[in-house]
Amino acid sequence: MKNKWKFTAKLLKKLYKNNTFKQIAKKYNCTIGIVWYYLKKFKIKTRKRGYNSKNNNNNYIDGRWNKQHYCPICKTNPISYPTWRKNGKCMKCFKKSIIGKNNSQWKGGKSKCKDCDKLLSSYTAKYCNNCKGKYITIWRKGNYKGKNNPMYGKTTQTKQIRYKENYMRSSWEYKFAFFLDCSNINWQYEPKRFYMENITYLPDFYLPEFDCYIEIKGFFNKNGKERFDTFKQNYPNINIKVLMLKELQELGILQ
Repeated sequence: MKNKWKFTAKLLKKLYKNNTFKQIAKKYNCTIGIVWYYLKKFKIKTRKRGYNSKNNNNNYIDGRWNKQHYCPICKTNPISYPTWRKNGKCMKCFKKSIIGKNNSQWKGGKSKCKDCDKLLSSYTAKYCNNCKGKYITIWRKGNYKGKNNPMYGKTTQTKQIRYKENYMRSSWEYKFAFFLDCSNINWQYEPKRFYMENITYLPDFYLPEFDCYIEIKGFFNKNGKERFDTFKQNYPNINIKVLMLKELQELGILQ
């Protein structure tokens, strides 16, 4: 390698005493590798990182590099290199810089819930989660009622049992369909949905030979009973029978 920078052992020793590789390379318009090469060539002993930094480098304090490994604010908490690149400080100091008035979205302090006066974590919120949930429930009852409900006229997805290309939602329905096949009775599973003002009703089975709908029920809850009574009032000419545990046991379907 041609020494066009005119490096000598005496010159490099003098330069390296008060300068770093980077400073020497910048001064002579060369790379750090070239400076390293000539130091090794002239057998000049290289020092450890931060040797002369007490006078020339503010990022080296008490034998530690605070720029990359220690927080430059508190100078006590060690931080990883990615954290230093992202925040420029340790997480403890970073949190202090974004809390309260230091936050860029500070609007004069935390607000309180309009109903219960509870302090809110968000500066833009008007209600706490409990009070907000009450208003959401009231809103849904008014807006999701009847035909506005997204599940209006649809079947809810529950655990299903497949039988002859039909997906039945209970084992009792499956056993009743098997009983009808053993008795050579034609049947259809949920063939027609009946629409009313705000609700719909879907019987489980239809027997064409008897022109009769069959509903398999384990029990009637309040909503189910009201739905069934509304169906009977709106369709009084429809022949429908409800088979519960007692009736299924009498037919020998259930034990």
